[in-house]
Amino acid sequence: MNLRFKSTLALLVLACSPIVSQQPATPPAADPLTAAQQQQFVAIKNAAEQKAAPAALRLAEVAHKIYDNMLADAPSETLRVSLAAEMRTVVGELLDIKGQSIHDAVAVLTPRQKAQLKAEMVKPGAPGDLSELIGKMFQPAPPPAPAP
Repeated sequence: MNLRFKSTLALLVLACSPIVSQQPATPPAADPLTAAQQQQFVAIKNAAEQKAAPAALRLAEVAHKIYDNMLADAPSETLRVSLAAEMRTVVGELLDIKGQSIHDAVAVLTPRQKAQLKAEMVKPGAPGDLSELIGKMFQPAPPPAPAP
């Protein structure tokens, strides 16, 4: 696989990965995750990535076929329509995986954590993606810095 293909695949998998954000936890939740909740979030993220990887690979392959057809001397309209339908199907699968992982993550939260999340969602500038907001609010605390 070439670098661009791998990059596309990685972005697709990450786009479907919920919960564990690499960004600073702003604003942090008043009710942080317990260690058990953190473990569940990691398990949900890992399961979603495993489920999404084959679909993301298929999506990248379909996109490559679409590009090849577009650039052909005589592009096939029949092939274009067929590949577009295949792309919609695969994108739907990826969205289903992401939706299920968000559902699973929300089920891990306490009623108080859900209320905090709901209150944060309505604030101006809040992320439109619920998994991103969950990741920002409930990101595990970073490990302590090593002693000098």
